[in-house]
Amino acid sequence: MNRFRTLSSLTLIAIALGSPPARGQAPATPGQKVDDAARWNDRSTPRKTLETFYFAITGYDRSTGLIANAIDCLDLDELDPEMRERDAALLAHQLEFILNRQAIPLYSVPDRPEGDRVVLDEVGGHPIALARQPDGLWRFDAATVGRIGRLRRIASDGQREAQEARSKLAEGRTDPNATMRTFVGAAMGRRDFAAAARCLDLRDIPPKFRAAEGAQMARKLAFVMQRCGFMFSQEVPNSPDGYRYVWHSNHRGRIMMERIRLPEGTDAWLFTRGSLRNLDALVEGFRPKQPDPRFATIGLVIGEEVLVAGREARVPAPAGVPAGLGSPRKAMRTFLEAMDGLEFDTDRSRELLACLDLDSVAPEVRQGVGLRTAAKLEAVLRRLHVDLMTIADTWEADPLVLGRDSEWQVTLARGKDGAWRFDRETVSRVPDLFERLTPEEKSARERRSNFHSAQQSMRTLLQATNAGDLDLAARCLDLDGVAQGARDEMGPVLAFKLKSVLDRIGRVALEEIPAEADGPRYYYYRGPLGRIDLARRAEEPRRGDWQFSRETVARIEAMYRDAADRPIAPALARGGGGHEAAMAALVPSLWIRGRLPAWLRGPAPGLDLYQWIGLALALLTSLTVAWVGLRAIEAIACAILRRGGFGLDRSLVGPKLRPLSLQLGLFCLFQQFRLLDLPSAVVGVTIPAVKVIWIGLMGWTAIRLIDLGMILYARDERLHDRRSLSDMIVPTAANGLKLAALVVAVACQVYLIGSRETLTQLLAGLGLVGLAASLAAQDTLKNFFGTLLLIGEHPFRIGEHVAVQGMEGTIESVGFRSTRLRTFEDSLLTIPNSVMASAMIDNRAARTCRRLKTVVSLEYGTPAERLIALRDALRAFAKGHPRFVADKVEIHLGGLGTSCVELFVQVYFRVANFSDEMACRDEFCREILAQADRLGVGIAFPTQTLHFTGEGEMPRAFPPAPMHLGRDRAEAHRPRNG
Repeated sequence: MNRFRTLSSLTLIAIALGSPPARGQAPATPGQKVDDAARWNDRSTPRKTLETFYFAITGYDRSTGLIANAIDCLDLDELDPEMRERDAALLAHQLEFILNRQAIPLYSVPDRPEGDRVVLDEVGGHPIALARQPDGLWRFDAATVGRIGRLRRIASDGQREAQEARSKLAEGRTDPNATMRTFVGAAMGRRDFAAAARCLDLRDIPPKFRAAEGAQMARKLAFVMQRCGFMFSQEVPNSPDGYRYVWHSNHRGRIMMERIRLPEGTDAWLFTRGSLRNLDALVEGFRPKQPDPRFATIGLVIGEEVLVAGREARVPAPAGVPAGLGSPRKAMRTFLEAMDGLEFDTDRSRELLACLDLDSVAPEVRQGVGLRTAAKLEAVLRRLHVDLMTIADTWEADPLVLGRDSEWQVTLARGKDGAWRFDRETVSRVPDLFERLTPEEKSARERRSNFHSAQQSMRTLLQATNAGDLDLAARCLDLDGVAQGARDEMGPVLAFKLKSVLDRIGRVALEEIPAEADGPRYYYYRGPLGRIDLARRAEEPRRGDWQFSRETVARIEAMYRDAADRPIAPALARGGGGHEAAMAALVPSLWIRGRLPAWLRGPAPGLDLYQWIGLALALLTSLTVAWVGLRAIEAIACAILRRGGFGLDRSLVGPKLRPLSLQLGLFCLFQQFRLLDLPSAVVGVTIPAVKVIWIGLMGWTAIRLIDLGMILYARDERLHDRRSLSDMIVPTAANGLKLAALVVAVACQVYLIGSRETLTQLLAGLGLVGLAASLAAQDTLKNFFGTLLLIGEHPFRIGEHVAVQGMEGTIESVGFRSTRLRTFEDSLLTIPNSVMASAMIDNRAARTCRRLKTVVSLEYGTPAERLIALRDALRAFAKGHPRFVADKVEIHLGGLGTSCVELFVQVYFRVANFSDEMACRDEFCREILAQADRLGVGIAFPTQTLHFTGEGEMPRAFPPAPMHLGRDRAEAHRPRNG
């Protein structure tokens, strides 16, 4: 149990009802005067007696001598002397327990009774009575004292049910009695007004101000209550389900408690909002009065100084206390700022260590241990979501306890030297608290910040800019007011300018910025420079993200101009020119601007003087670069083409490459624009225009390079022997590539000029047009996919002789829809590619050799040796001919026909085309005739003799039937009918 809980428990014991039972009468406190207790032993009336009894029991732990007064309120004459000595104090405590359960208010007890006996209440039918004694003083009568044990048992009945009802309410605020004791113990016993504020209904106060305002109201309430009279908790009701309870009321206001539903869903008895509204009037009314003297007796006086201690800057820190440790808020801010600055300035480690109470750490290891502890403590504080605006900013503030009543308790307290620090107990508990964090919480500093709140967006801007990630920093700005095409260029520059303005305003206290995801627009700065605010986006894209508002973005340039000559806040200044180096690397335009003399930065019509001069120089430089670049590109391209074997003239290559030189000049112009720090209004027009022109030039360049490629393809002699079907698609494919380049360029330009929605609509429209066209041209699509199949399979080439479904001819051209075939009749046959892709194609041109197959008819009666000589001569000729395939020569005496000897001939010859084939056939046929004539071998003419039967008629010989290369085609003899 920590120190604060121990102190709380001890104080509650001091204030609580029912102190621990004493065995016999306690002796007087050493050093205490007898008169200090005797002055409060007034038993002249029933009310005074009950008041004496209540105070004696309440103040017993702080002034033990008061127990004598409580015993004096009991009629103990019926007890023997030994019991009086042993049990008197115990009986007093038990009787107080009974009275506390009955909650008898003092105002209900008569101060001038008519008789000698007053019945205060009844418990189970047994009266609790006060009686006048022979000495004229009042005491609880002997009958009541004798029934104390029985009355206590009766009063205890039903406490289990009441305790169960209390368990459903907030701890320490389960009934008016408990709330009163909790408030008194915290406010008057421990002077912990922040804890006492938990007993107040603060629903009318904004959440971020409840901690500070609640503590101040607790101070005022304690101040008033001590001047209203002593608080006898015994007369306060202790029922959790009772009616609201009014403790005090006058013409200035009342102090009342009632049962209220808390935001977390439980009920609690709290001092009402109406009571808090009238506190100022009550304070003014009771300011002249002194606290009830009884509070002085038990040492719990609340003086007027507590009202001053809660106000801002009323009590300055003593001399010698560092300014950064003069209050809880200053100490917390110093710690967090030192942690942020430690990344860039190691000297801030001294400030960081000063925020921790490290007296228990050995001096030789204090720095290392302190820095490690500070890093872990920062992670714990981030988990607690510290809000600096809710922390007191006065030196005399109460100790600040974060995560109160939880395992994450962290305390800032004022040390002996008057400086505020994280106390020694917190420092010792930090390692254990850090180990309880989740891995994500432990690495929160390393993780990239987000945009879920104003605090996170501000943190992201600062961290991203310090890290040089200006693209991430630009996401913190609402750039909807900047032209679409210029956002990528202007966003990082505006983010850096905003960071520069913030550096000149002062260090940003992130914990003072709201961390809620939902909330109104947050105004960070309002002053001579203008206004800086953050707002939550309500529209897409990035709906729900917090960004610096559109109005702030519009004022960034004006604020930067006004703040440019101001020095950076001393707490942010870094040595070694680090800021200047970062500016030169990230935003060179601002670095150049800062280096120029004041007269060049003077205003001119529309722009600064140096910007007009820079624009003129930029245009001249860009034109020069474009002209020189064109000559260089032409020379390099021609040299490369010549080395590749393409002899193209420079006048032909130059126009095709001119868009490249224009792009080079435009790139040079664009880079020079970035160095001039042009106003966003000018950049919003020029940058999109430059990008649109640039994209147009890229499309033009693509088209010109495609044309140049077509020229190279057409003029390359080395490709003529390698033409294939895919080569016929090159012109059409080139046109398709040009169309694609044009569509891409137009789409990019539409996006720059319009928005993503415009581009989406354009693409959607093109998609609908494509769908409609595909439905209307199904046959065309079939032919197109047929073309793709022909390209992929390469069944023939242009100029080859093919046969397709009984049709022969030479392939003349292949398009995306059909193939054209030149027939031997010189007609042009167009065949759809879908048919070509599914038909059987006989590619005659794909043959490696051509065949001649025939049968030569030789006359019967020719000597065999001549026939063999003819055969061998023809074999020798065929095998010795350069165009004939020697190993495929087949010449044999193949058979004996009806009218001739058959010579079978089959030879192959290698030729390139049909004309060469016919020439080889002609040559071989002439060789057959020549060899037959030389060897005296006759070529048989197929004949057929018909014999007719009849008187007086002679047989007639018919002419021979026609013969084709020696093969008989004579018809069979038909008998003639007589």
